[in-house]
This record gives sequence, structure tokens and C-alpha cells, in this order.
Amino acid sequence: MSSVAKRRLPRRSILFVTLICLLNVSCSTSVSWAPDWRQSLEYQSSSQADLCLADFKRFDQAVRHAGVKDAEAARIRGFPYLRTNRFLSSFRHTDLSPEQFDDWVASLRRLDQEARFVEARNMGEPPVSLERLDRCAAILLQADRSQSGFEASMRRAAYAPDHYSFWKRLAGAYPVTNLAASIGYADWKQETLEAFSTFSDAGQTLGSVYRPVAGEWSAAKGAEIVVDASSDSLAIPILTQDQKSALLAAFAPIVRVGSDREEDRIGHPVWNSGAESERIEIDTARPTLFGRIAYAYWKGKPTLQLVYTMWFSERPKTGAFDILGGSLDGLVWRVTLDHEGRPIVYDSIHPCGCYHLFFPRPDIQRQILPEDSDFRESVLVPERAPMVSPGDRLMLTLDAGSHYLVSVDAVSDARRGEDDVTYVIKTGDEVPDQDLRLLPLPDGLDTRSIYGEDGVIRQSERLERWILWPMGIESAGAMRQWGTHATAFVGMRHFDDPYLIDRSFE
Repeated sequence: MSSVAKRRLPRRSILFVTLICLLNVSCSTSVSWAPDWRQSLEYQSSSQADLCLADFKRFDQAVRHAGVKDAEAARIRGFPYLRTNRFLSSFRHTDLSPEQFDDWVASLRRLDQEARFVEARNMGEPPVSLERLDRCAAILLQADRSQSGFEASMRRAAYAPDHYSFWKRLAGAYPVTNLAASIGYADWKQETLEAFSTFSDAGQTLGSVYRPVAGEWSAAKGAEIVVDASSDSLAIPILTQDQKSALLAAFAPIVRVGSDREEDRIGHPVWNSGAESERIEIDTARPTLFGRIAYAYWKGKPTLQLVYTMWFSERPKTGAFDILGGSLDGLVWRVTLDHEGRPIVYDSIHPCGCYHLFFPRPDIQRQILPEDSDFRESVLVPERAPMVSPGDRLMLTLDAGSHYLVSVDAVSDARRGEDDVTYVIKTGDEVPDQDLRLLPLPDGLDTRSIYGEDGVIRQSERLERWILWPMGIESAGAMRQWGTHATAFVGMRHFDDPYLIDRSFE
């Protein structure tokens, strides 16, 4: 085991825990907070619109009753046929032409369709068919458009809520307790920088090397897809399913893990077939990376992001006081492309939203940020990403047990060892992360998302949640769904913030 593998808790973790516990003697139950917009529009006395509103209400009531609410996109109050995310919400304050506004609304509608597809499948027998809801959405949109305040109401309501609890921070005396959390962050930052600067293959005991399926796709061909892609009036790239799959394959990483123990093998989540029918296991006989296409801004214009998520069965606990270990673990690797299809910045988190690291290409500079001069967590760059020559791929080296990322290198994709493991990339045919949001239950007939209604996988809860709750993040340390990753305990930052890369690098 490498020396890095012995890192489990920050060196001053005892001080960190003690300070927060002393300052949080009044632990209390928090209340989720979000602005409560009133019903934005009054419908005309249209029987069709009234019936359609009732249909959406029936569907939503059935979702709540079945406990299958999908948390990836946020509902838009007053517009039951639309949902939003952080990227699409960025257009709220943009001057849009009539065509651009129509494309924006169409994108919000697609998010609702995707979510309801997931909810209907996991519900089993929805009270209203998706086809009827699609027809109703058109009727309600037409009714809304007849109202003079439609566009203003849409813009006001189509916000993506942050994933920090104001009330938890208030109850936990956040202005004081964040000082203790900043100590833990400073220790982790120092150890992470040391790990990258001192890592060497010499003397390492390494486990499996995971590679994507060999194919003819290269980064150059991936760039061609980006350049040739069409776009809508909002300049959002439009890709076919085949183009998405090819692009994800072109930039997929090689992954090397620090041991070959069961907990360090990449696999596919499954619902177990034992008595505990709601427990997630990782099938390591099916090495899988779950890929998705996301969007962000670069130089003020929408650009593509490629997101890869891998899963491990656990982060083993090192002792009774290990607050970081527990069931399920993973790594999320993201590639942000420029408008010519070249990687700008790579970054990674664990599925809990923790340990956010950035790796810009050599000619990209990190900008000076306001949080650099205070206690907030800032953009951490352990090292620059290497240039990737034709025929090469990036290789990520993960530490044993903790699955900390400790090295990013460029290696030949052609030099495949006999013991290398091939993984597949799943992109979802109908919706992103389909295989995780619609995971078959043991009976083989029904499906259920691995994520809870708040986006959190409860099975993966960590002891640190009892200590870090004043930072305002729900169940700190637990694995969670795309769109719900808060990545800073001190300050506020979200992994899917579309301005994050553009604001932090130039």
C-alpha cells in the first residue's frame, strides 16, 4: 500500500471535530428553505386547462405517494410542465429574441419530460399517461402564453435552488463554526498538494488498470464532432445519441487503482437479491463508467462538458472514529471542452461533492478569485493536466481505500496489458444516467432510482454529517445525484455551476 493510502483524516481532525462540537451544543432539526413563489398565472376559464392542471396534480400526488420524485432538475413553481437546472436557469436574466425564448422554454419542457419518464417508470402504473401529459403541456403553454405577464413570470420562477440550507447555517452559528471547518479544509489542501507533488510509481503496489473499449475514436475525431455539431438559437450544441456516445468514448480516461481489493474495483450498482431488497451493491464483474453530456460557459458562450462517474462498493473505515468511511464511494471526472473540441480544464469530485480538484491544460491560467483572500474554499489546482498526444489518453491514479485522486498522466492507449480490465461507458438511451435512475429491482420487473427524493443515497451516509451539518449541506459526505452537488463547506459552490470554469480560468 502506498504511503498516500495511509491518509484517512486531516492531521488536525481532532481539533476540527472538537471545535465544531463545542460550538454546536444546540444541535437542532433544520427546516429546508426556498422562496415560495405564488401561483404565477391565473388561467382563463378554460375547461381544458383546468383538466390538464388536475392531471399534473394527480401525477405529482402519485409521485409523492410512491416516493419516486426525481431530484436532478428543479420544478418551476406555477409551471408544472417545466423544470430547470443551473445551466438553463442562467438564461433568466439574458435578453432573448422570440426564437431564443421559445428554444429556452422547449429545453425546460424536455427536462420535465425526462424527469416524468423516470418517475412514471419507477412508479409502475402512473395515474396519467405521459402522452396525455405531453398534450396537456401544450395546452397549458398556450394558455400561459395568452397572459400578458407570461415571460416575466417564467423568468422569475425558473431559478435553480442552491443546495445549502440557510436554516442549518443559522442554527449552527455558521459564521463561527466555519472557522473550524476551514482548518480541516486547509489540512486537506496541504496534504492533497503534497500527495500530487510526491507521487511516484516507484515502490507502489497497484491493482487493476481500467481502460475503455478499444475503438477507432480519438480525441481528434471527438473534436470534429464538436466543430461540426449544430446548435439551437441559444448556441447550445445539439448532439445525436451516437455523437454523444462517440464523444464520451473519445475522451474517456484510463483508471488505475491502488489495490485489487474488492472495495477498490470499479463496478455497476445493482439492487441486491437478498432479504434487504433496498440495499445497493456494486457488481465488480461489470466494470462501468456512467457518462453524460453537460453544458457550461467558456468565453461567455455555451460549451460542452463530458462527465464520467465510477462506483466502488465502499470506502473502508479505518477505525471506530473514522467519520469519512462507509458504504458506496466513487469518483466523478469531468472534461470541459472549448468550442474547437479541445479540453480546457479537467476537474473531479467524489459523488458526495467532496474533494473538488481542477487540472487546467498548460496554456490555461487560473484567475485570481475573491475567495483566495478569505476563509472560503477556493479553486484548488494540484497540478496542470499534461498535453495528450494522438494515441494517448489521460490516466487517473486513485489511492487504495480512500479513492483519492493522486496523479493525472498521459499514457499510450495502445499499450494494453494482459491484466488490464475493459470497462463500458453507459450514456442512457432516453435520459441521462438512465441506468442509475431506473435501476432494475431484484424481481427484474420494476425499477427504482439509486437516489432518494432529495438526490441523496441514504445507504451512503457518513458520520461526518453529525459534525458538518452547520455548513448547510444535507447529509454531508453521502453520495448524491447530478445537479445536487454542493462542493464547498466554507462558502458556496456547486459542481454544475455553468460559470465556474469561465470565471476561474482564462
